[in-house]
Amino acid sequence: MSTAAIALPNKITIGYQEINIVLIDTVIASNVGDQQGSYTAGPPPTIYLDKTIIEKGGVHAVNLVMHELNHHIEYANSLEDSEEELRVTAYANAWTEIMSRSEIRVWLLAQLDIKLCQCPDK
Repeated sequence: MSTAAIALPNKITIGYQEINIVLIDTVIASNVGDQQGSYTAGPPPTIYLDKTIIEKGGVHAVNLVMHELNHHIEYANSLEDSEEELRVTAYANAWTEIMSRSEIRVWLLAQLDIKLCQCPDK
């Protein structure tokens, strides 16, 4: 499966929260923002991503998306001053939600060239 065959969704749902995804021009991302991605808490929460990196796909794109989603997890769970166990639990819960129910799970796995079974739920 080509990584380009699976489009990055324009929103990601984590529990009851929807995070908008916006691709931005590489020149703006790097020259104006001096970054490859950015998270804003909103409302609505929005992740801005370097369009060229996402279009190329692969592990660099996965890393960028995961990095920005981690900013959302940090902010949405008010983890700034939290103890390690609370932080680890929040990240584990969010990533379980992302990988089991979110719109982005298929895209993430496709970027890593992991084949999915379209099996019915047990």
